[in-house]
Formats: sequence, C-alpha cells, structure tokens
Amino acid sequence: VKLNDDTSRGNQRSPRLSRRGSQIAAIWTDERAAGAEAPQVYSALSSDGGQTWGANQRVSNPAGGSDSATEPAIAFAPDGMLFAAWAQHNGGLTQPADIFAARWNGAAWANQQRVDAAPPRVRAVEPALAAGDAGIFVAWQDYRAGASNADIYAARWNGSGWDEVPVATQPGMQTGPALAAAGGRVRLAWQDARAGSQDIFSATWQGNGWSAGSQVN
Repeated sequence: VKLNDDTSRGNQRSPRLSRRGSQIAAIWTDERAAGAEAPQVYSALSSDGGQTWGANQRVSNPAGGSDSATEPAIAFAPDGMLFAAWAQHNGGLTQPADIFAARWNGAAWANQQRVDAAPPRVRAVEPALAAGDAGIFVAWQDYRAGASNADIYAARWNGSGWDEVPVATQPGMQTGPALAAAGGRVRLAWQDARAGSQDIFSATWQGNGWSAGSQVN
C-alpha cells in the first residue's frame, strides 16, 4: 500500500512506524514541498491495522517554513497520545540542526517545540523516541561539546515542555542512540568510543535521571 498521497516526483525516505492496538502511525521524510534540499516530515495514520490510511499530514514546519526536517521518529504513549520527533535544520540540509517534537491533537500536529537545550546553531541529530508508563522520552546525538566529541542527551515530556537530562558526556564520540520503553522501564543504548574503539553502552531511566552507562558488549 502506498502511504504518501502526493503525485509529485519528490522522494519519500526514512519511514518509521508505531503501533497501539489497531492504530498504526507512519512517519517519513518527504520532498514534495521544497525538493531534495529542504525535505519535510509527513505522516499518515491508520485505525484498522494498516488496511486503510488517512490523508498525509505535514508534521514539520506546518505553516510552510523552509527549514529542512530529517530523521523522523514516532511513538504512541500508553494513554493514546501520539508524539513525533525530528532533526530540524536551520535552512538547508547542510546547516546545523536542533531536535523538535510535536503532538497529534486528533486533527493535526500541534505543539511544535524545540527539545534540546543546546546553544543556538549547535548540531543535534538522530532523535530516538519512546513512550511508556514512565513518560515520553526523546534521545539524540549532541555536538555542544565540539564537532569531535558528540554526546548523548535525552529529554522527558513534562506535560507542557521537555526537560533535558545528559546521558553520556564522556570524552570521545557517543553516537547512534536507540530507545525502548515498556511499562515503567526505559532503556537507552548507544555507540561509545570512550575507550578508543566503538562499544555499545546502555543506561536505564531511574525516575529523575539516567543510570551511569554500562558496557553491553
């Protein structure tokens, strides 16, 4: 089933899915609005397990802004709320990016907010999104400590905004975050070069912060 409903020659890439019962949400990057140099994030929803899909909804820059949006993520919360996150570039694809998120209000994507608290024009990319009984979480790869010292940061939805908490800020590159939530547990994993080679580390949400990272491999 083709999910994007445009008839343009623009490409659609990087799809992600979330499921809650018979509800399925899909999200992807889409070139229909501004071409390959300024893709946006679009979504489609199904209420019957993916047999049929609603009209595409623009998630990023809903008023028609030209900032590029890439690397989308999407997740249902246990109570049915639906959140999306993405990297929003300050202009074209080569420009610095911030992490943004939005919430589905039943008819459109609303509450577009910046998630990361880095200084302006600092690169933040590769958002991961997960939701469970402990809350809604976004994690990302953050370059506020320098271009060769990426760190892992995360933020939790507080009901009206995002509370940022650092996860891994050791020397060396911490990259590629992955999040999972089930019940009251939230786990975060990433690639970590603190020892000079790439290892896999993981941390657990402890209610008001993250545990120290522990090596998995």
